[in-house]
Amino acid sequence: MLNLDRLRTLDAVARHGSISAAAAGLHVTTSAVSQQLGKLERDTGQRLLARNGRGIRLTDAGRLLAEHAARILSQVELAQADLEARAGQPVGELRIGAFPTAARGLLPAALRRLRGEHPRLRVRLRELEPDDAVPGTVRGDLDLAVVLDWYNKPLSLPGGLTKAPLLDDPADVAIPAGHRLAGRAEADLEDFAGDEWVSWPQGEFCHDWLMLTLRGKGIEPRVSHMAGEHHTQLAALGLRRQRLPRGARAWGHLAVSALFLNALPYSLFAYAELTISSTLAGICNATTPLWGMALSMVALSEDRPTRRRVAGLGLGFIGVLTVLGAWQGFSGQDPAGTAMALAASASYAVGWVHVRRTLAGRDDSHLAMSSAQLLLGTAQLAVVTPLFTSVPASFPLVPLLAVTALGALGTGVAFLIQYGLVAEVGPTTAQMVTYFIPVIATAAGVALLGERLDWNVPAGALIVLAGAALTQSRRRRPQA
Repeated sequence: MLNLDRLRTLDAVARHGSISAAAAGLHVTTSAVSQQLGKLERDTGQRLLARNGRGIRLTDAGRLLAEHAARILSQVELAQADLEARAGQPVGELRIGAFPTAARGLLPAALRRLRGEHPRLRVRLRELEPDDAVPGTVRGDLDLAVVLDWYNKPLSLPGGLTKAPLLDDPADVAIPAGHRLAGRAEADLEDFAGDEWVSWPQGEFCHDWLMLTLRGKGIEPRVSHMAGEHHTQLAALGLRRQRLPRGARAWGHLAVSALFLNALPYSLFAYAELTISSTLAGICNATTPLWGMALSMVALSEDRPTRRRVAGLGLGFIGVLTVLGAWQGFSGQDPAGTAMALAASASYAVGWVHVRRTLAGRDDSHLAMSSAQLLLGTAQLAVVTPLFTSVPASFPLVPLLAVTALGALGTGVAFLIQYGLVAEVGPTTAQMVTYFIPVIATAAGVALLGERLDWNVPAGALIVLAGAALTQSRRRRPQA
């Protein structure tokens, strides 16, 4: 008697045209397919396959048996469906192919409901573009396919298949908040004739549709990025229609900024805190605005501090000393570590003065500039780090997530904001944000870690705020 699984294997080879494709369709190995076919040849006493160059072909006996196998398998499926209908409970396997957006956004809720109503039904879902899902349904690899059917690119279905509409999905255009059309609920494609686009990769259904739609309106698409999944900053750059800075001169200045604002201070603070306390490191870090004030007096005529700003910076530094309890002393601290921490703080001041002098007047956005600088800083550290340390033996998940969060928020977002502050108020005042680091850190320790709150913390915070307010105050001119 002929084995049903072996007939199913032969049917798959006939539909797919090769053993490897049949194995993929059946979700088994190629050796398993070959073994099933060998057993079927022994069962029938007939040669069912013959070599055809590097591939295989069905013999006359193989084609004859494959035709019978298709009808037998179809009847078996019908019989199973009738029995399931009689029992009122579907069983077996349902194979679905869906384009990625539907597979992630539309089907999960539907499949949860299906599983709840028919727990004996097994569902196998595959992410497939419509150009692959439709042929898969014709071959019998899929039982149904969720596809796209655009008004200007209707889906062509082969004979034997039918379609049913699920829903209408309007196409949205993602634009930045400052775009000239951002306040409108609807827009015509002609309004975007001069804009650049982020698109899916070439060859994907949605990319082809976008190109067809724009060209149908007489617009030649200008695609700046193509990606299936957008990296965070590249997505932001693309959505805001911005590019990384251009020109060797700009990248040279950015490399200098990355050295003084990223690679050098990060390395110096890392080594310094091996031998000095975090309190002393915080005080050294708080000297950054003072270094910046001294450098601005020499290098920046437009940012030379007034008496009020000098007083405000000094008052803010006193507030930092109060928060950290500097009067408790620092006996036993390493002089070399202290020098490295002070050098790191001075490095920040040099970097921001360099940014103000060489990069502040460019047309590139703060996002583009900070992204480029952080890329260069990462490259510099990638070159230097192997010279001083070895690869970690393991990568624990929690510390890895913590470092990722610190990099994204404490560095990425922080530098983006700081670029704007330097451009707005100058490096001297902008660097005063370092005064708030120990204040916020101490408050977070109290709120999140249950640390003790001493009198000096709120008192020092008030002094820091008073210093910040003094740096931003303006002397009133006497009225005539």
